[in-house]
Amino acid sequence: MVGDSPKFMLFPHMVLSDRQYRHLSLLLPGLSVLQVLHPVAGSEWLSPMLGSWPVITDEKRLEAIRLALKGFHEFAAVHGEESALTSHSLDRIARDFSESRFQIQAEVKRADAKGVDERETRLLEAAVFLEMARELDERELDVAAGLVEMDNLEGEFREILGISPDEALEDALETISPPLRPDQTGSSYLLTRRIKAWLRLLSVRKPPAKPVLVTTEAVVEELLDWVREQQGTTGPRLEPDCIPLASIPAMDELGVRDFLSLLHDPEVSTLLTSYWQQLEQVILTPGDPIVREVLSANVTRLQDCLRHYGREASPSGERTASLELVSGEQLSWQTVLEDSRLVAEADARIGMAPATEPLQFLVWRS
Repeated sequence: MVGDSPKFMLFPHMVLSDRQYRHLSLLLPGLSVLQVLHPVAGSEWLSPMLGSWPVITDEKRLEAIRLALKGFHEFAAVHGEESALTSHSLDRIARDFSESRFQIQAEVKRADAKGVDERETRLLEAAVFLEMARELDERELDVAAGLVEMDNLEGEFREILGISPDEALEDALETISPPLRPDQTGSSYLLTRRIKAWLRLLSVRKPPAKPVLVTTEAVVEELLDWVREQQGTTGPRLEPDCIPLASIPAMDELGVRDFLSLLHDPEVSTLLTSYWQQLEQVILTPGDPIVREVLSANVTRLQDCLRHYGREASPSGERTASLELVSGEQLSWQTVLEDSRLVAEADARIGMAPATEPLQFLVWRS
């Protein structure tokens, strides 16, 4: 799927956990990830639905990004931060963007004696920042996976020793050393800067048809706050519509083999195909109550089928993964893409009504 025009794009992150990919592989027919240097990587079972959208194809630009990224890594190694991609390091990059700009300019000028303009510099800054954020996210996911594995081993060890969860010793041990849990704050770190960098890079190579952006509630709230700030107090307040689309039993605790069996179950495959087709119809005509009613019926049938697997995955109680459409008349690509805003302003100056392309989000929760 590398290079295919995407219908659904992950925004603004470039990597997810296996747990998140599992739910999105059921909720969506496919997902594309913005690519700077490296194509998106994932488990083998993800390859049919996961693709990359390269935004920078010019080799000189790519080499400049590699050189700047290498410089940051070397700086981190010298200062004893081989995890240059810790929150502290990424925060330093954010604070010192004016200095990083000169470093990137120097690298670019070595590749191109003509130098670059301000827009080119901002583009390279965004590319380097997102690459480092991607590396940070990957490392945090590795750490989280290790902590979960340690937690599981701890449970197995206590089971071998015959320690039941309701014994007093359990409480004492957890008080002294609480079970390790992955910290989920990393993906929201410097969120506004991630959003701006992602949109700036997408402006370089926009898909032929604007994709629906797949994201979280926190990202949408951050983006709306930023857009409202840009709009100021003039005009109507930006308040998008939110339409619940689907909810399915959570599958993240299902064993890998069982989950693959689910994906290859003919009944599940048929129901998913029907659901995906109707989902795309609702996205095209979200105001049509009949189309939404048909989608709801499809979701109900899918829920009933998946609930059997869900009970095996989480016998203690049903958790869910859900999808919601966020859109609105005032929410368009022209409000967020830098070059689109310039075109709209130019049209307004010469008395033309600017064409608007609706900006839609699919917000998932799990």
